[in-house]
Amino acid sequence: MNKNPVIIVPGLGRSKLVLCDDSGNKIKNAWPFELDTKAILDELKGSLMKLMLFRKDAGFSDRIADIVREVAEPLALNPDGTKKHNIKAVEFRKPVSECSAEEKSFIYKAVPVDMFGEKLSEDKLFYFAYDFLGDIGDIAASLDSFISFVKEKTGSEKVDLLVVSTAGSVFKAYLKDYSLKSDIGKAVCVAATLDGVSLVADIYENKLNLDNPMSLLSSVGGKAASLGQMAGMIPEEVINNVISKSIDVIKTLILDNCTALWSLVPSSRTENALSAVNVNDVLREKVRTINSYDFASYLSENEVYAVGGCGKNLPPVVASSYVDCDGLVDTASATYGVATDKVWLYRNQAHDSVLYNDSVMSLVLKILCDEDVSEYPRENGARNVKKLKNELIPKIESDENAKAYVEEYKNMLGAVVITDDSQVKELENKIESLNS
Repeated sequence: MNKNPVIIVPGLGRSKLVLCDDSGNKIKNAWPFELDTKAILDELKGSLMKLMLFRKDAGFSDRIADIVREVAEPLALNPDGTKKHNIKAVEFRKPVSECSAEEKSFIYKAVPVDMFGEKLSEDKLFYFAYDFLGDIGDIAASLDSFISFVKEKTGSEKVDLLVVSTAGSVFKAYLKDYSLKSDIGKAVCVAATLDGVSLVADIYENKLNLDNPMSLLSSVGGKAASLGQMAGMIPEEVINNVISKSIDVIKTLILDNCTALWSLVPSSRTENALSAVNVNDVLREKVRTINSYDFASYLSENEVYAVGGCGKNLPPVVASSYVDCDGLVDTASATYGVATDKVWLYRNQAHDSVLYNDSVMSLVLKILCDEDVSEYPRENGARNVKKLKNELIPKIESDENAKAYVEEYKNMLGAVVITDDSQVKELENKIESLNS
């Protein structure tokens, strides 16, 4: 079990945000977005009919841009990087052991540290929820406050951090202002943006290739890929208009003025990115201050560990498509400054599934629990048990006829050396064949 309390610091989009009035009362959810699908379809009906009939834009892209603007407006920022509206994160100011079943489900889907049961004691496990589209300095201050709360709650002198994905920049901002407090025991960084992301720099420097919108949608994956398939029915010129106008809306409302996103620009590219965007002088200095902070010596000299992906590239729509990464976070960023004997890489592991490589999570949990990890190779293979964990196994857990498959899944978990994903695929096929 973990000696120090562990605080999970999740990445972009892994906190719920609400729009509040001046008294702090909730008005509506700001993230995840609240979408009235029927109202949206009704609003698009006229322009969509014209589009399909005349094969021309006919105002369709403008309607889409208006919808994007309406949905994203609660998250808008002022030119100096401050919030335009009163946005609050739904916080968990309590250990996971005191969370409701619904709250635990949210936490463990965001960061599946429950994959091996209660390896981490739930009374010493905490989840730091924050406004991931806010001011990076404010986020760092909130983390410092949360650390103080956890120390007081548990009576511990130090805390350990599990830093995930874009929270790498939060970790950097925290250390810049609060490292002298020496509150951190160890930090385990998983696919973390310790020195930004080339993709984000390309966006700010206007180095996106939008000539092939289908390629852009496909590279994003998930529901966006499905939209790309549907978009085949719409003229390419219209899709170009939709994408460019929607990006312009997001840039104006959020991207250009969000220091939390600016902190994801690699330090070496910050000046080029700033010169490409017309930003407020106050915001410009905020960005320079955080991005110029070099915490490599802290990372190398303290108990900081890095686990990340390698062997993949960024999507072809960005100028930095050649960068070695996990499909999103540069490998150089995920390992930046960390001592080589505290780095593990998983070849061809995609960023969106790195937490569902059971070898990754087994390694991470052993580090946090002060167990021996010498058997884990410095370079390992890719695996993704997300579908098994969240979808297939829960469906058959109470089925006596499928008991052997549940046991096979449990025995599979925690593998030290991963060759490929074939074992997972075979088990998925076995379980899916039960219902065919």
